[in-house]
Amino acid sequence: MQSDTLWHKAIPAKQRIKEIEHGLKREFMDTMQDPYETQKILDNLLKSATEEILIILPTTTTNNILYQYEQEYLLTLLKNAAVDQGVRIRILVNESIKERIEREIFTRSSSDLIEIQLLDKQQQNKVITVIVDKELCLTAEVKDDDNYDSAVEVLGLATYSNSESTVLSFASIFETLWLQAELKNEQKKAARIT
Repeated sequence: MQSDTLWHKAIPAKQRIKEIEHGLKREFMDTMQDPYETQKILDNLLKSATEEILIILPTTTTNNILYQYEQEYLLTLLKNAAVDQGVRIRILVNESIKERIEREIFTRSSSDLIEIQLLDKQQQNKVITVIVDKELCLTAEVKDDDNYDSAVEVLGLATYSNSESTVLSFASIFETLWLQAELKNEQKKAARIT
C-alpha cells in the first residue's frame, strides 16, 4: 500500500530534470483526508502570506463545531496575518456570521487591511476556500455534523495546490463573487436613497 502511494506521487525524471534546467517550480496538487494535516497546511499557508489572502467561508453549514473551529483557529490566523504580517485580507461570508467575524478580527491596526462582503443567499457553499498571494490554494470541505472530539475534525476532504491554472481559476471565481457582492451592496444603497 505504501509503495503504491510512492509511485503515485513520484515525479517522472525527465520532468524533474526539465524543471531544474529551466528553473521552473514544481507544480503540485495534493489531496488530504486527515483534518489535522489540512489544519497544519492551512496554518503554514496563512502564516506564509505576504500580500493577500482571499477566503470564502461556508454558507450552508450552521453547526456549532464550525463556529468553534472559526473561533479557535481560522479567525485568529487571519487576524494575525493582517496585524503581524500586514497582509490584505478579503473575506466572502454568509450574512449570519459577518458581524461575528468583524468583532473577532477587526482591530485598529487591521481595519484598513480587512474587507468583508456577503455571499448571495442562493450561492450555497460547504467548502472553505483560501487563496494566498495568488500562488497557493487550499479548499477544504466542511462536515455537517457536531460529533467531534476537536474543532479541527470539522474539516473534510481537502486539496492543496500551487498549479497556476488551479489557483487562478479559484481566484477568478472569488473575484466574480466579490464583484457580485459589491454590485448588490450598491443596489441596496441606491434603493435606500430613492
